Amino acid sequence: MQVTAGKGFWLDEYEDLTRKYGMTISWTAMLAGMASPDAHVAQQQRSRELAEQGLAIVPQVTPRPLCFEFQFKEPFPFEALAVFKPISSSDFAGKKVLYGDGEFRTAVKPKWTMCDPPSASPGRTH
Repeated sequence: MQVTAGKGFWLDEYEDLTRKYGMTISWTAMLAGMASPDAHVAQQQRSRELAEQGLAIVPQVTPRPLCFEFQFKEPFPFEALAVFKPISSSDFAGKKVLYGDGEFRTAVKPKWTMCDPPSASPGRTH
């Protein structure tokens, strides 16, 4: 079964399903840096623990860089960040105002550096 993580549906719930039904669960997606700079490390560790118990619960991963294409009028990759909540609920004109707001830009800046490993931007300083 392929599943997507969500509020109240995460690794503990995957474990319960796998134990109850004996199914393989492939969950999407393990992305470095989206929740916090090292969230993927904890996810890997928990996945390893489950595998060592003989449970077939595996993250979907890729050895290649994963690229998202989006426009800031619909900033899907960032909507999980609390700082983007006002953007998500705004119309196009409201988004333009918020994107230009100094306080919003100051609040977003630390999130950019969290999601942007230095190797992804040669020559860029944070």
